[in-house]
Amino acid sequence: MARLAMLDKQYAGGMKQVRENYRSDYIGKRILGRLFGYTAFFLILICLACAFNMEFLIGLLVSDQLGELGICLLIGYLVPLLFCGITGYWKAAREYAENERRLEQAMQLLRQLGTSGKEDS
Repeated sequence: MARLAMLDKQYAGGMKQVRENYRSDYIGKRILGRLFGYTAFFLILICLACAFNMEFLIGLLVSDQLGELGICLLIGYLVPLLFCGITGYWKAAREYAENERRLEQAMQLLRQLGTSGKEDS
């Protein structure tokens, strides 16, 4: 964080993306965004399925097989949700590592500029 503050002080506008990643929980936000997006998609999908299969659902209510349907829906929601969370973490962690690499390159450039500035004086 100290290195980022030094970079930010000297080159305030140049490293906006790197700076934003350190100001908050970058990976956590990305994962939550993906999970909420998947949940919204799943709810819309369930609403559409209910609208088109109302007779089937009424038949399940009459035959007391609603528990089996609930278990299938729960598994159908949780397994892709887990997959979505893992892939979201993997992608965000990879982007975070890339930004770490960019920050290290910028810090090396600053060190080179600092040493060349001292030699010129």
